[in-house]
Amino acid sequence: MDSFIQSDKAQEMREYTLPRFHELPKIQIYLDQLITVLQQILSPLFDADTQQCMTASMINNYAKQGVISRPVKKKYTRDHIAYLIFIAASKQVLSIDGIRKLIQIQLDSYPLEAAYDYFCTELENALHAVFNGAEPPADTASTQTQQTKLMRADVSAIAHKIYLSKYLEQFAA
Repeated sequence: MDSFIQSDKAQEMREYTLPRFHELPKIQIYLDQLITVLQQILSPLFDADTQQCMTASMINNYAKQGVISRPVKKKYTRDHIAYLIFIAASKQVLSIDGIRKLIQIQLDSYPLEAAYDYFCTELENALHAVFNGAEPPADTASTQTQQTKLMRADVSAIAHKIYLSKYLEQFAA
């Protein structure tokens, strides 16, 4: 069996979990706190040489471009955190315009909390499968729709991209 599958990095990714919407901070936070929260949640998904998965300028640009709503009195909510977790993970495989379209497609059919929690579950399942060398389990949605197929395609691409990056990182010489 491939030694990478047995590695600590692969094990970390098999066990990786994202906080669900109700677990995100309920209080409003400032930009520096937001970056810290995102870094704590997302750092395992990025290469070791990636200093930050999300920067203040990125967040400000997403707000200016309308990908996320602007903060109110310089404070960010759990909605912002959920969007930014999705954006940070998806930007590894999609353009910002693609991410904006995928967000809109999801929100046209589902409330943010449901869409975010579905994304979390499907990404965890995809990471677990890819880092086990297995096929992902069946869709966890109660009804398979075009929206769920698109989200599963996104998380599958993310999981495979992370797998490739972690594999190459371990064996780079």
